[in-house]
Amino acid sequence: MERKLLTLSAAVFLLLAACGSETEQSNDQSTSENESVELDDTTSLTVTTNDDGTEVYEFKTGKITLKSSEDAACGKDYFGGPWNDGKNLMEEDTSVYVIGDSMIFKLYNGSELVLKATQFTDDSDYDQVFSYGYVANLDQVDYWAVNAYGYEYHETYIISKINGRITKSVGHPFASPSKNYLIMINSDMEAGFTENHLTVFDIESDGLHEKGKLSLDTASWSPRGIEWISDSRFKVLQARFNEETYGLDMSCAEGSIE
Repeated sequence: MERKLLTLSAAVFLLLAACGSETEQSNDQSTSENESVELDDTTSLTVTTNDDGTEVYEFKTGKITLKSSEDAACGKDYFGGPWNDGKNLMEEDTSVYVIGDSMIFKLYNGSELVLKATQFTDDSDYDQVFSYGYVANLDQVDYWAVNAYGYEYHETYIISKINGRITKSVGHPFASPSKNYLIMINSDMEAGFTENHLTVFDIESDGLHEKGKLSLDTASWSPRGIEWISDSRFKVLQARFNEETYGLDMSCAEGSIE
């Protein structure tokens, strides 16, 4: 018998909108314009806890199931440091390079996407982007992930290699083996400058579509890593704040996407 705990309202969700990044001409090549991406309306979420402790998060377009696991091998902690600015990863990617304050991406259509940072001054708006950092080359699904750093916050841009379209999220991306899903996770329990969440995107031919989002700012845990078991099943490394040691206790859960 299931015990329905709560129904979260639309306030639980942050509807993500795409950003139209600043572009400029580079050499003689054309520069693509970023298309606006409006994510799916996933404003209704019901959380149910079964008798065996399984948590079921139901969305309009499917559900995510999580259950605690005794498995200690739950993958890498992607937020535990040492800090990686992605410089070494970018050096391995010949399609991305930096000139001055701009990070430039060579798209499949022959054009270039230019992300230009703003110099920080005493008169700067705090919502401006002051630098960009390379996160990941998701070559298997034709995307890049790049951090855009503002004042005491950052966002993650998931950039299409095909057309330069940008989808905003925050954290680290994990593409499923069969390229059907992309999971974004973020963990910031100590400082709280960015959102703690686990978000699942459907990877479609026309781009990314948000399937469901676990907004965890008021939860007792945050995700630190994902390890795929199959295309729809995964392990998630969970962190919980220990009030006695002021550190983080790690545990493992198994999840599935339907």
